[in-house]
Amino acid sequence: MKTALCAVSTLLAAMAVLYASAASDGKKREMALNAVYQRAFYETCEYVSGMENDLSKLSATSSARTQVSLLDDLSRRAQGAQCNLALLPVSMDAATATMKFVNQAGDYAETLSARLSAGGTLGEEDRAQLGVLSESASLFASRLDEALTTGVFTVGDAEGVPELLANVPDTSYPTLLYDGPFSDTRLDGAARGPSGDEMTREQAAQALMDFLGDDVDGISFTGDAQGETELYEFALRYHGRECSAGVSKKGGRLFYLLPDSAGGESLRTQEECVESAKMFLESRIPGEVQESYYRVYSGVLTVNMVPVESGILLYPDLIKVQVSMSDASVIGLEMKDYYRNHAPRALPEPAIDEAQALALAGARLETEGARMCLIPIRQTEALCYEVRGREGEDEFLLYIDAQTGVEQTLFQLLKAPDGTLAE
Repeated sequence: MKTALCAVSTLLAAMAVLYASAASDGKKREMALNAVYQRAFYETCEYVSGMENDLSKLSATSSARTQVSLLDDLSRRAQGAQCNLALLPVSMDAATATMKFVNQAGDYAETLSARLSAGGTLGEEDRAQLGVLSESASLFASRLDEALTTGVFTVGDAEGVPELLANVPDTSYPTLLYDGPFSDTRLDGAARGPSGDEMTREQAAQALMDFLGDDVDGISFTGDAQGETELYEFALRYHGRECSAGVSKKGGRLFYLLPDSAGGESLRTQEECVESAKMFLESRIPGEVQESYYRVYSGVLTVNMVPVESGILLYPDLIKVQVSMSDASVIGLEMKDYYRNHAPRALPEPAIDEAQALALAGARLETEGARMCLIPIRQTEALCYEVRGREGEDEFLLYIDAQTGVEQTLFQLLKAPDGTLAE
């Protein structure tokens, strides 16, 4: 499965390059390649950051169920990082150290997950090894973070990447024998997809303009995207920026909008940009949304917005929004989870109350409050209390199942000058 997934990623990149080579417009060729490289680089950063936080959170829980969930997530992120690294325009020699790190971290996570699933436990040696991996992930994540502050990864801008990828610290790992199946946390085939009639390219382009509103210019069709949801892909100018967009052939839903350049000078506050993202969505989709966490890279604020229904946060329907800090304009969107999952739900009544959830979470943490939410758990959804708590200087969000009282998962809150992350 791992080989097949990476092969698919490499094939998609090859298709993009072939299309770019065949295009007559030089600007379109460059944009097509840049879109592939930028997405691969940003996703590598996100996956490695997630690996760092999965490793950190393993030290904050004694729940075997949560440990298995974190280890499975660590394995999935390692696989995602590996596939995206394969798309970057650098030689495999340059990426060897990084590939070794993500491969061994993923395989080790699978080994421990299999042991815990069979009734075993994490010993002191395991925790020490996870600590070593955590240090390596932290160092690599900080280097990638530094690279992001220098600007967006583009064609011909790969000079410093070989050194960046080669200098991941080498560590000693135990022999890894177990090679289990790839763990995917998205919802299964019961998840809803975009509804509506099949659209032509022209109709999809019009739907894109209708959704984005003013400041759209120069839309042109660039190709088809095949996958779980078939898309028409377009190049366009939005708020004066070159962008690429994917619109579902069925129903004309905007699945993604990706800017071709960073945000420029930061003239607006983070609070203004978050509010701009909220107003943008609430004027275009039904109901309320609430910000979850955000991060700033190169003058662009990326915020996760969560739809709210009857006071319940719907995390499976999360929308990612990118806002330019130069003028607080929305310049990027990722809405695939919203269109795949958002639909009326018959939610159960909680079997435990907030006080009971706080007491359950307080076994290891000093709790600060709770709110109701729906979260994705492997191939289904669970109604939970989101409990905020502390262990020393570290802050966490624990998710206590509102029916069973079981700790489903947890996130660590990371505060920085450029935002608060929950990973």
